[in-house]
Amino acid sequence: MLREHRSKLLAGAATVTALLALSGCSGSEQTDDAAPEEGMQPPGTSIADALSENEMGATLDFGALLPSGATGAVIACPGDTVESLVESTGIDEGSYELPDGTLPVADGSFTLLFGDAEDRITTSTVYTGEGVDLCSGDAVASTYLGSGARIMLTGSGGAWTPIGVE
Repeated sequence: MLREHRSKLLAGAATVTALLALSGCSGSEQTDDAAPEEGMQPPGTSIADALSENEMGATLDFGALLPSGATGAVIACPGDTVESLVESTGIDEGSYELPDGTLPVADGSFTLLFGDAEDRITTSTVYTGEGVDLCSGDAVASTYLGSGARIMLTGSGGAWTPIGVE
């Protein structure tokens, strides 16, 4: 009888583990609060790792910040709302499927709202105090950039500001 209960418990534990893995709640290394869409994996690249300094300033490989499966991202800045992002990006309001609390963004930070191949904006990652403020100036603040974008930056060491996109 004890063997039968143990067998049922082990089968139940295996089922729960499988369900957690399928739901994305298995304790993976995801750092944001939203579960990635099916096909998207959380980005593993920090801003520092995506940044290349050169004699003219620096370049940020925007695609390195995106999860696999993302085609681009909206850069949400402090004060942005879905309505203001619709106006600045041209992406239809119905495409934004964001959990409550995703916006607004705190001062000194920005949020990347990831877009998928079906033009849905669903998951996000918040960046704060990493030496690059994509919300300074008008070069890329509150815009949509595709995965192949490279952001040109000016500044030095720990304070980079975007000046354009290549």
